[in-house]
This record gives sequence, structure tokens and C-alpha cells, in this order.
Amino acid sequence: MVVITITPSPFVFAGNDTTICDSSNLQLNGIISGGASTGLWTSSGDGNFIPSNTALNALYTPGSTDLLNGSFDLYLQSTNNGDCIAEDDTLSILILSAPTANAGIDQIVCGSSNVNLSGIITGGSGGQWSTLGTGTFNNPLNLNTDYNPSNADTAAGSVQLILTSDPFNSCGQDMDTILITFMDLPTVDAGLDYSVCANNDTISLAGLTSSGTGFWTTIGDGIFIPSDSLLITNYIPGSQDELNGQVIFELTPLNLQNCPIVIDSIIVTISPTPIVDAGSDISVCLNNLLVSLSGSVTGGSSTGVWSTNGTGTFIPDSIFLNTNYQPSNSDTALGLIWLALTSTNNVSCFAESDTLIVTFDSAPIADAGLDFTTCQTDTALLVATVNGGGTTIWTTSGLGIFTPDSASLSVGYIPNAGDTAAPVEIILTYTNGCGSVMDTVYITVLPSPVVSMDYSVDCATFEAQFDAIISGGTIQSVYWDFGDGGSDTIISPSHIYATDGTYNVLLFVTTTDGCSDSISQNINIEALPIADFDVSDSVITIGNTIFFNDTSTNASSWEWDFGDLTGSYFPEDTNYTYSAPGTYTVLLIVYNNSGCSDSATIQIIVEPNDDVVEIPIYPPAIPTAFTPNGDGFNDMLFVRGGPFESFDLRVYNEWGNELFMALDQNEGWDGTYKGNEQPAGTYMYLFEGTTIDGTKYSMSSDFSLIR
Repeated sequence: MVVITITPSPFVFAGNDTTICDSSNLQLNGIISGGASTGLWTSSGDGNFIPSNTALNALYTPGSTDLLNGSFDLYLQSTNNGDCIAEDDTLSILILSAPTANAGIDQIVCGSSNVNLSGIITGGSGGQWSTLGTGTFNNPLNLNTDYNPSNADTAAGSVQLILTSDPFNSCGQDMDTILITFMDLPTVDAGLDYSVCANNDTISLAGLTSSGTGFWTTIGDGIFIPSDSLLITNYIPGSQDELNGQVIFELTPLNLQNCPIVIDSIIVTISPTPIVDAGSDISVCLNNLLVSLSGSVTGGSSTGVWSTNGTGTFIPDSIFLNTNYQPSNSDTALGLIWLALTSTNNVSCFAESDTLIVTFDSAPIADAGLDFTTCQTDTALLVATVNGGGTTIWTTSGLGIFTPDSASLSVGYIPNAGDTAAPVEIILTYTNGCGSVMDTVYITVLPSPVVSMDYSVDCATFEAQFDAIISGGTIQSVYWDFGDGGSDTIISPSHIYATDGTYNVLLFVTTTDGCSDSISQNINIEALPIADFDVSDSVITIGNTIFFNDTSTNASSWEWDFGDLTGSYFPEDTNYTYSAPGTYTVLLIVYNNSGCSDSATIQIIVEPNDDVVEIPIYPPAIPTAFTPNGDGFNDMLFVRGGPFESFDLRVYNEWGNELFMALDQNEGWDGTYKGNEQPAGTYMYLFEGTTIDGTKYSMSSDFSLIR
């Protein structure tokens, strides 16, 4: 027989669905019976089972996801089921949020001002304000309302206000507290207005504020020392402040919290510096010693007192700006003293002073010196001797001038040639504070010689002939220095120099009166020129060019004659082409700067060129007179010679007017100008031309027109 035992199925009951507050845990009371007695809890969320998920009466703490979702499910499943299938049950939980109250941040208010409130209730229907003080709310049921503090609140210095949320669900109420602190109204005191002086103008500032801090401001251009953020500080005025005459300062407190800004100001007046004027320095004469004083004090003061380094007396007193000073004998013995005027009653100003110097003068004394004699070309020295520090002026009856001026104690007088006729009167006028005086000195001006020299030099012997040219005075002595160690004492000496060179010759002349003059002059003693030259070839054929190279010494100019009657040429080196065969003597004359000359010659042989048909070439020839009278003989002025490859003939009258021009050898002048016959007389021609062998000619001369 088989006995079959039937075990009942497990019975699982997780509990009834419920709600909890977001700040609460859920107490579980699961039931498992029948075929099982144990189970296992699981959650759709992220909470925790305490002590474990196998305890049927565990405590469930919702997790952050549960709170965020606002709900979660718990599952209870049977375990240890034997042959039975596990059974389960589900418990659904809704999370309710409790209301949150936010009364706002703590506030500081000034005095007994109303407190503006802005409360916030989250997750509820509303709230209500209450106070731990004795003040009132405009509407305690309005989250945004005003609190009116009582005197007791402000006297206590602070009050707590409470915002409580209204009941909303089973999760209860919330409350939040705000602290209201009452602050006294700020006070500020910049100090009393006062004055400073421009010469003592550091402004001291000492302000007071209820907060103990503050800062100074001004529209002035000065600077705060050490800082404008200290209640006690100094201010140095700027130039514009001094010009304005005052500075306005404002003191503003710091750390006012919500209190209104309060400002206090102070005006500091800058009074002007005392201006003291003692007057100009004074010179008094020893015979009239009383010193009259007229001082002035303006600006920051109007009074003053006189003082002195002397021992005299102020009459009637030193405290009067306009007073007198009677010098003592000690004062006059010193020669000068100072008198100082100092401002008084200066208030905030430093005292100011001004000083004048009193000089004691004697009656003027002047000495122009003794009469004397001088030469007309010398500068006469004049030295004045005077007493004291006055002014001097020199004047004269003469024609000369004073140097460097006429107002110095020591001056020079430069005589004029006209001063030699009679003694010159020189007057010295000296003036000081006690009057003027004059003294006279006479200068006898002697005529001075005026010298120059003339000379000539013999080129061959180096002998120089000198001549002294002298005017003025009676000559006592003549002295020549010839610059080579030689000398002479006669008016017209001669001197032979050993070698060529440049010598400085000095002529010194003295008159019987002791006056003198001198002159120096450089003279050139030149070496004789030596003529010499080289030729490229001494035997040539017609048409070839010969080159002439000067090798002369001591020459400064050259004159060439090629022996074919073509005239002279003047370059240092030259070349020449002969137009006809023959033997020619070439002459070179050289000159130095003194006009001395030397010459050298050489013969040149010019042979005919058999391969060339020679055309006779002649130099230009122009007559010295012609007779344009129509008789058929010598009626025209022609240029003969040639032939020419270039030709230019011009005729001028004696006033330089051009009468005729021809560019062709076949043209000649018939003695007329614009059809009018020209009178008999002397005329001039100018000819420039080149013959066909390349020889250039330039000729000019006078000629006669005869009728």
C-alpha cells in the first residue's frame, strides 16, 4: 500500500499596499505558511533591508532611486519549498514628500526699518510666519510679506522669525528660522572747516565714522599722505588747489551693510602767503644819513617788523612799515648794513622776510691820471682811480675812439690821424649817490710813420733791389731784415740771395719822436729756367706728326716756334705736322714767374712723300692796308694762303662794332657797311681757320682803310 502525503502549497502574504513619507523607513511584516515558512524579500528599487532580506519583519530603507521615482515595489517569495513550487506576493509603496520651509537668508537692517520677507514652501499648500519677538507681520499667511519690528526687537539688536508649513499629508509640517539683526544708522563727521596758509599748506584730516572705517574724496589736484582710506591722514594741496583758494573734502563711511550712504564734508581755505617787500637797496651819503623806509606786507598778513645787523635806531619804531632808520657810527664804519622786514600776525602762515642793503657813500673822488705822450698808431692806456662803486664815463675832444667801451675804469684810446694837430683832452666823469666829479688828462699824439716797400729781382744774379716808402714823421732809423740772416739800415738797399726760395723781408722804421711802423712781405727768389725738350723723330716725311715733350726745369710758361712762319704756340707739350718738305729749326722759349727765360732749339728734316701728290699749303696772309677806291687795285680785303677747310673772317671798327663777316675765302670786304662807305681810318680783323693739313690759325690785328 502506498501512502501519498500531500503537502499544502506555500502561502505568501507581503502585506497590504501602503504609503510612507520620504523621510521614513518601512516596517515589513511578511507572512509565509503552508508548505514553507521562510522567504526572501527583493525590491524594484535600490533600498536596503535591515537586518537582511530573509527576515520576514525586516525594516526597509528607501534608496535615492526610490525617492526620486516616488514609489517602489517589494517582492516576498517563499523559500525552502520542498516539492512545492515557490509562491510570491507583491507590496506596492507610494512615497509621500513632507513640505519644506525656507525662510530665506539672515538679514541686517538699518535702524527700525521694515524687514522684507520672501519665504518658500516646497511640497505643501502654504505656510505661516511667526516671531520670537514682539513685532507684527503685515500678513503672516503671505509668504512674501513685511515684518514691522517693535522697539523691543530693535533694542534687543536682533529677532528670530519662523516660517512653518501648513499641514499637507501624513508626513507632517516643516519650519525654518531667519535671524534679523538691527544695525544703528551710520554716522560720519569730517571735522570743522578751517584755514591753512599757502607756505604752510599741509592739511590734517581727522574724521569719525560709526563703522570705524571710511575714505576721503576731493576734486582737488593734491595728494593724500599716506592714504585716502585712513580716517586720520594728511593732504598736500596741488597748484590748482592753491589757485582756487580752497579744497572741499568728503568723508564716506565703509561697511554700511544695507544702510544708506551718508557723507560729511569739510572746507579747508588756503590763505595766500605773506608777500613782503622791503624796497630797493639804498645808497646814502655820509652827510645825509637818515634812511627813509617804505615797506609793504600783503597776502596772508598786513603787518611787519624791521630788524638790522647794524646798531642804529628805527624812528619812530620798528613795527611801522613806513619808518626811518638812523645809522650809527659803527654802521657807517662798516660801509654797508642790511635792513630786514619780516611779516607778523601770520596766523597759520610761516613768517616771510625781505632784505635791502644800505650802502654808505662818500663824496665822489676821481683821478684820470697824468698827462702823457703817445704815438698816433699806438693805443693810449687810461686808468681811472675813484672811490666807491659809482659809474664812470670817458669823453674826449679828440677824433679817436675808446676801447672796449667808454664806461670802464681802464680803457684804451685809439688816436685818429687828426689828433696830432694839438693835445687831446680826455675827461673822466665819475658819479655816485652823492654827486658827480670830473678830472682831465691831456694826451699829446705824435705822428707815426707809415711804411711800405718795393723791390725788384735780377734773375741771373739773385740780387734784389729794395726801396722803403715812408710818410709821416722825421725818420731817425731804418732797419731791413732780408729773411736770410742779412740786414741793412739804409732806405734803398740791395741784397744778393745765395739760393732761390721764399724769404720774409721785414722793414722797421723809427722816427725822431720814438714812433715806429713796420711791414713784412714774402718775396720769391726763383731759380733760372733751363729749356730742354725731346722729339719723337727728327726726320719725317710730309703728313706725319712730330710729338714734342718738354723736359725744362724751373719753367712756368712755354713758347714754341716750329720754324715755318706759322706763329707761336704756348702749351707745355705739343705736336705738329709740317705741310712742306725742308729743314726747320724748332725753338722753345721757357719763362719762370719772375719773367726770366731760357731757350733750346733742334732741327727737324721734313722729306717729301713720293706716294702723295702734294698740294701747296700756305699760312694765312692779310694785308695791313687796302684802298677801296674802285681803281681795280687793292680794292678788297682778302685772306690769302690756304687752301682752308674752315674759314671765319670778321672786321670791326674802333668801337668794336662788327662790320663784316665771311665764311668763304673767296669773299672779301669792300669797305662798306650796309651799303654805306666807311670812313678812312684804323680797323681790326679777327681770323680763325684751319688749312687742309689740319693746321689751326687764330690771328687778329689792326689794318688801315685808305681812300
